[in-house]
Amino acid sequence: KTSPDEVFVHEDFLNNRKVVRVAIADRLSAQACVNCHNSHPDSPKKDWKLNDVRGVLEVIAPIENQVKSNNRMLGVVVGITSFAVVLVALLVVGIWMFLRSMVKTETETAKVVSMMENTPKGTMFADLNLNLRYMNVESKKILEKLKKHLPFNVLIGQSIDMFHKDPRKARKIVSDPSNLPHKTQFHVGPETVEIEINAVYDQNRKY
Repeated sequence: KTSPDEVFVHEDFLNNRKVVRVAIADRLSAQACVNCHNSHPDSPKKDWKLNDVRGVLEVIAPIENQVKSNNRMLGVVVGITSFAVVLVALLVVGIWMFLRSMVKTETETAKVVSMMENTPKGTMFADLNLNLRYMNVESKKILEKLKKHLPFNVLIGQSIDMFHKDPRKARKIVSDPSNLPHKTQFHVGPETVEIEINAVYDQNRKY
């Protein structure tokens, strides 16, 4: 907790064998992770913050032969540390797969919606007919800021064609998920709005 950016290396004996233990802090590096841990019923606390240390990732490896040479020992430590980094990456992928599986039930979907509501980025969801079905809190704040520059009110159920000068071009892009993600921007009065359109799939990988 006091030195979350350091890599800790310690020699020890385990089952009468000399080993090296390498550990790094496992931090909550994304707001979605913070929201999930604060809302999960099994979480030991509910006031997690971004970059809090939630645990330790440790790798233990025998070094009986390696201690014969300092150079060889250094190579082992570097290799184990690299493996620890890969382990962190696998952990992130595992969390992502877990979040993806959460949409399979109504209860898990509610957790995802909660995270969407608390994300600091404006998020909207439209169906395949391009009708707006969801806006999170941040997107409503952005629209309120742009309201005086928009010739229309943005409401759930309306078509997102209203955002485009040429709706046919926009519909052609989103009609094929292979075109996504798609990034663009447009000007609303003195403001510049950046948009990223991503495909959403159901549990059967249907667009």
